Amino acid sequence: MPIVYQPGQAVDHYTIIEVLGQGGTSHVYLARDHHTQQEVVLKFPHIDEIGSADVFADYQREREIGRRLSHPRLQRHLNQTEQRSKDYLVLEYLHGQTLRATMKQCAPDLLPVEEVIHLLLQMVDTLAFVHEHGVIHRDIKPENILQLENGDIVVCDFGIAQWARKRRLRGIGIASPIGTPD
Repeated sequence: MPIVYQPGQAVDHYTIIEVLGQGGTSHVYLARDHHTQQEVVLKFPHIDEIGSADVFADYQREREIGRRLSHPRLQRHLNQTEQRSKDYLVLEYLHGQTLRATMKQCAPDLLPVEEVIHLLLQMVDTLAFVHEHGVIHRDIKPENILQLENGDIVVCDFGIAQWARKRRLRGIGIASPIGTPD
């Protein structure tokens, strides 16, 4: 059974404000960082799942990707060198909504073509950066793309991302462009 935190509970120098969501292997919370007085996102792996070698490897990989990649349209990992009493990630809190929520607001109509082009160009640029740095996201969907209040997007949740494997194609080393399961 995963540990679930309640609003008002403290974890290290963070206080839980609210539950933001739950995935297959983690709980995500909005919290206040008492060192900076800023709102942050805390992502806790399910303790019962972290014992699994695969889940632990995914968690460690997400942490390493967050440490290595810095781009204006990627959610930043914060306070990466601090000592923690538990395993969890600290991520920047972004004001906006998921692309899924934006799409639902327009329903039953479609998003305007100009907005779709603006969003797609940002996604392509961001994913090109990620791929150039040897990472395959593997979970691009409207729930993992945040649209900020200014209309720009940020790609989130590298929980199942993989490092691209180099493959040989007629003697030329290339990175696999897709996330083929092992």
